[in-house]
Amino acid sequence: MKWFGLIEVNIFLVLIILMIIVMTYLTQKNRSFSTELFLVFSWSTLVVLILDSVTWIVNGSDCVFCRELNYLSNFLLFLLQPVPITIWLLYVDFTLNKSKERLKKCWFYYLPFIVTLAVLIVSIFTDCMFYIDENNIYQRESLVYFLTIFYIFPILYPYVLAFRHKNCLDKKILTIIVSFGLFPLVGMILQIFFYSGPVAWPGVAITIVYVYLFLQTQKETRDYLTGLLNRQQIDDIVQLKMKDYPKNGGFALVMIDVDNFKKINDVYGHSQGDEALVQIATILFSSIRSRDYASRFGGDEFLLLLDTVHPEDVEKIISRFQAKIDAVNSKSKRPYKISLSPGYTIYSPEIHSDFISLFNDVDRKMYKVKKERKDKLE
Repeated sequence: MKWFGLIEVNIFLVLIILMIIVMTYLTQKNRSFSTELFLVFSWSTLVVLILDSVTWIVNGSDCVFCRELNYLSNFLLFLLQPVPITIWLLYVDFTLNKSKERLKKCWFYYLPFIVTLAVLIVSIFTDCMFYIDENNIYQRESLVYFLTIFYIFPILYPYVLAFRHKNCLDKKILTIIVSFGLFPLVGMILQIFFYSGPVAWPGVAITIVYVYLFLQTQKETRDYLTGLLNRQQIDDIVQLKMKDYPKNGGFALVMIDVDNFKKINDVYGHSQGDEALVQIATILFSSIRSRDYASRFGGDEFLLLLDTVHPEDVEKIISRFQAKIDAVNSKSKRPYKISLSPGYTIYSPEIHSDFISLFNDVDRKMYKVKKERKDKLE
């Protein structure tokens, strides 16, 4: 068993991924869309790892039907290899943009699978991709190299997405994107030039482990729907900021309420309401700086913690996300418009004696803005 040691690595990774999948199903009954994508990504990688191991086991074996099994396992391996790549593209895009509608327009994410399928169909009749010789030995042909080079572009595309979101990208997400691109590319290069065993897909499996650990930590600090910080986390951060005021100075809080959100839910359904909240969260997160915080405070209310004591800085950020909301409304085909009422306060220990008084102050100012907007409409 020449490749036994390398196949053992695959088997070990299959068991780890299977354990991650089971734990995800058991611990997350109401799974988010990103978690569902992660599960599909994990399942597809698991199947590819198994097929990868089978190809090495049967290659050169003289058992009955081994030559047919060798061909079939390699065919399926090539066919399924682009699936995890496509799912990963969808996962990264949704993680950064929080939009299912956008994914429907990204048809080019499916090109790796479409191109691979076309090449495999041609290879059935011409052996232009691979063939199994009379000794049951797998032989690569030129189109294998073509596909490998072709896969580089979709594997690297998440870097393009990350660059577009560089001003508001979570460092943990950036690490995941970098690792997914790095490990498979190194493995592909080694397997092409040295053909030394199954090394490409173990790199992807390592990424799955990292993503799972990331998702587990996110559950404790992030809002389930929007991915922003949850109420508990922002409360803790604000209290810490208040405690550190003598050393680090003040900060600003912006409370934001979604106008007529109940009407959106009642008239157009909760799925439309959820979609609106996710889009608002994405806009708010993209409007703040890396040293600021965005959270879903509860229901249809959001809270921004801004590292500034200057009203003009706060108003600039408010103007920024209001402009983005207006741009979304002008392009959207939805039967409703998104409208936000923001109010803000600058923390001062002379004015805000404690945590509750600070939140009462920003809450009061937000409702003042909301009432003024309502009065104007009437």
